Amino acid sequence: MMHLPTDHACCHGQAEAAECQCRSGEKCSSECSGVGECSCEGGGCCDEVGETEGECCGGTDLEIGVDYIGVGVGALIFNDDGKFLMALRGPQARNERNTWEIPGGKVEFGERLADALKREIKEEIGVEIEVGELLHVADHLILDEQQHWVSPTFICRIVKGIPTVQEPQKCTKIEWFTLAEAKKMPLSDITKSDIEVLEKRKAK
Repeated sequence: MMHLPTDHACCHGQAEAAECQCRSGEKCSSECSGVGECSCEGGGCCDEVGETEGECCGGTDLEIGVDYIGVGVGALIFNDDGKFLMALRGPQARNERNTWEIPGGKVEFGERLADALKREIKEEIGVEIEVGELLHVADHLILDEQQHWVSPTFICRIVKGIPTVQEPQKCTKIEWFTLAEAKKMPLSDITKSDIEVLEKRKAK
């Protein structure tokens, strides 16, 4: 079974609850060892219907991409010159700071991918976009930051507005790049993947 570090929520749906560790650093009680059950020392068991893992361990502040897999959607936005837009990730970016990345963001519960992408782009760079075809879906594993995301990227175009930085702590600047120019920049892992897929498509 997977052993979670002490800064994660208690395990859920595993057979040996006594081997799990809770957010507080305590081990889950050995009395709860069935599928879908886990408890912290002195607490009740989590189950698949009632309490969540965070509530079982005395808190509900689970972090997306860390305590559970996140979905982050990206927009590969092209202009009339064939260049695409990238943003430099700022000091308050969720991960991979000081790298260039195509704009986008996390999908909220209940959002469709296209709706989430339109919202994130409006929030980040102040433009309205048309979401086109799906370029690909990537496993975005940031091992040194212990984060796990699933990241679909769509080819998009701007239908209204001029791109400007709206959240300078998360995105310090934005620029248009050719494919060759982009490859010379420090890129996020997901943008490297996007460029690889784009190159293969162009080579066909």
